[in-house]
Amino acid sequence: MQQGEVHVAGLHLFDPATGESNLPFLRRTLKSSNYEVVTFATWEEGLLVRTGNPKSIRAVSDVADPNITLVNREEGAGARLLLDQRLRAAGIDYHQVRGYGTIVASHFEIARAIASRQADVGIGIRSAAQLFGLDFVPLQTARYDLVVPKTYLKSHPTLTHLFETLVSRPFRNEIEALGGYDTSETGKLHALRVG
Repeated sequence: MQQGEVHVAGLHLFDPATGESNLPFLRRTLKSSNYEVVTFATWEEGLLVRTGNPKSIRAVSDVADPNITLVNREEGAGARLLLDQRLRAAGIDYHQVRGYGTIVASHFEIARAIASRQADVGIGIRSAAQLFGLDFVPLQTARYDLVVPKTYLKSHPTLTHLFETLVSRPFRNEIEALGGYDTSETGKLHALRVG
């Protein structure tokens, strides 16, 4: 984005030190305040487990059990950051976690791996669990934001249309119908002060 290669980027990184989504990471990463941060929705992140939760997984600390196999996300993904934060807080070294090195690229691939019994647990969003008929153990609610250079927000016709659609009631209803999403703040602008 800073190199001008994209017009909009999605972001969902929760900072446990501040209790805030996205803005702390953007303040550390971006070199200027020439961006708008627009809420897409909030969603629930948690542990995806098989229906009935046969291994009684209730917390991230349970993944240290050698009889439990994890499926993980790539480094830098919000789900991976959440897992690593919770493991550190529980005093668990990732080497103790069976499957920590098994990496997939999306919440839905996490759900697919669990539904097909390749893994017992992974961190993902509620809608992925619902789509695959899995149980869900909530861990936190996080905000998914869109970051846009200020010069594009109102001047680029495609982005203008995107954001008009984003705040429309029919679109918000469709997002909420997926399950696990809250669109009550969709379209809200967040001040980004860098430096």
